[in-house]
Amino acid sequence: MGKWLNIDRVLFFCIGVHFMLIAANISQNLVAEVLRDNGYGELGFYAVGLMNGVLGFAGLIMPPIIKKLGTKGSLSLGALSTFIYVGC
Repeated sequence: MGKWLNIDRVLFFCIGVHFMLIAANISQNLVAEVLRDNGYGELGFYAVGLMNGVLGFAGLIMPPIIKKLGTKGSLSLGALSTFIYVGC
């Protein structure tokens, strides 16, 4: 079992991230629908598109930051920011 020693922790982490991304996707779609229903037209669509564009751009500049913070710091910061985003 040597190389699979932490598989339970990895699976737990993956399941947690999966549920967080499901919650984020639901909230994004809900915001777009609520804005459209309240007379803001396609503003929700553009807001979600802009946010995903920023996330895509941030993915290009994150490797040096991850290298500086290290694995634990990067995962902690990412989990905290995702929790705040989904919570708000």
